Amino acid sequence: MKKWPIIDTHTHIGALPYMIFTGEMAIEVMDKAGVDKTIAIRNIDGGGGPFGASPKHNPYNGNDYIAEMQMKYPDRIIGFCMVDIYDQNTWEVGWKPGKSNLIKTNNAVEELKRCIKKLHLKGLFLHPDFQCYACNELKLVAPLLDTLKELQKETGKKLPVLVHGVGYNIHYVVPEQIGELAESFPDLCFIASQLGWISLTDSMIKVAKKHENIYIELLLNINILAVKRVIEEIDPQRLTLGTDAPWGSYSLGHKMIEELASVDKQEYILGGTIAQLLGI
Repeated sequence: MKKWPIIDTHTHIGALPYMIFTGEMAIEVMDKAGVDKTIAIRNIDGGGGPFGASPKHNPYNGNDYIAEMQMKYPDRIIGFCMVDIYDQNTWEVGWKPGKSNLIKTNNAVEELKRCIKKLHLKGLFLHPDFQCYACNELKLVAPLLDTLKELQKETGKKLPVLVHGVGYNIHYVVPEQIGELAESFPDLCFIASQLGWISLTDSMIKVAKKHENIYIELLLNINILAVKRVIEEIDPQRLTLGTDAPWGSYSLGHKMIEELASVDKQEYILGGTIAQLLGI
């Protein structure tokens, strides 16, 4: 069997008021853990923009910083972008009595295009729970996913959608909602992170079996029995490992997979699945 690189599918890099984890720091930890590559996404808060170009007061956050690290470490960092879901032309700005000044461009879509075409990022990260929207609310999400489909055709590459797969508010994201996205956009691939959390494992397995364009990201801080069930029931070529670093541990995540999965399944979970999806 082909030996795939070790690829983690979920690392946050950037600076927050209470924590900093730069691209360089991520590379150092990856080296110690034997990780070859990681999908890097910006920290989900930290001010400025809030999801477009890096603000001057915090140059470690934003899509530009992710692109900078991808360019600096092209063999280690795989950058995914994040956009402001509400920065779209359905919303009014500069309102005055008797006058409605509508946004003339869809800024979220334009930022997505910039990230893929100019910054050469490799996919899109959706975080419904943090940005407070239901992931199957198509009036917000469809413009982005339609654009991503066109960008796939233009670039000739798969551009996966990594979805924060757990909502502390269940109205924002549950497996069935991710399933609706997968059904509405069969040409796109959706990586459901956090395994749907502990109480939603059954639903996540059911949805993944129904939709072949859903991939499941296994995570260390989920009940280990839930992870074991998913490994047993889902094709390993649709499973990845995402440790959610710096909150999760690369080393412990790999030990969990080595404990629960056979050697042939490990090859895919630890890198083969995402390598094939991205054409690495």
